[in-house]
Amino acid sequence: MRLQDAKLLMRSLGLPFNAVRYNCVNTHNKSETVKHFFLKALVARYFFSMGESVFTEYPIGHGVFDVFNLDRMTCYEIETAPSSTIYQEKRNLLQGFRDHIEIIILPTKDFSNNLDEAIQQIKAKVN
Repeated sequence: MRLQDAKLLMRSLGLPFNAVRYNCVNTHNKSETVKHFFLKALVARYFFSMGESVFTEYPIGHGVFDVFNLDRMTCYEIETAPSSTIYQEKRNLLQGFRDHIEIIILPTKDFSNNLDEAIQQIKAKVN
């Protein structure tokens, strides 16, 4: 998606266009695990390679989401210790946007520590 189109779509959704979070990878905080950051970067990189627009650590509603793919209108959450209720908890954070944006949970345990293997696993999970 072209930059101007991304800005217009974000505006139509009522979300601010944050250039610092657009098409780059941001850390959440100092306690973010290496694997969490690594997977977030690989997910974002995969979408970059597909020509899709993403934001990382982007606030929507009452939450901050690891990767928000604007083209797919989907948030991807990398979870180190997912619970059986995590999907609903994350959905509830999307107040005002639940009808427009989907969430996909990506447990870190589902991905290899090997870069090449993890890239293939990400492709399989997000397609």
